Amino acid sequence: MSDKHISPITEGSEVINALDELLIKLRETPRETTIRDIVRDSRMTQKNFAEYLNIPLRTVENWCTGLRKCPEYVQELIVYKLKNEGFIDE
Repeated sequence: MSDKHISPITEGSEVINALDELLIKLRETPRETTIRDIVRDSRMTQKNFAEYLNIPLRTVENWCTGLRKCPEYVQELIVYKLKNEGFIDE
């Protein structure tokens, strides 16, 4: 049997250090761009975004809330159109 005893303070600081390291890794990990990001970057409301692209509002709402995932090829086409028409930066 081991007599090794770690004080609660040491255990707590080890947990905090581990959490700090995890947060650093998460911040460094690139995040996938979502439709929600694209709507925000276009400076349009979800309604205006949907109307402009002729997409049902409910579909845009579902994409933005994560209820449904926008197909990658559709997202790429949306970004292409918005960039070429000056709604989002390069």
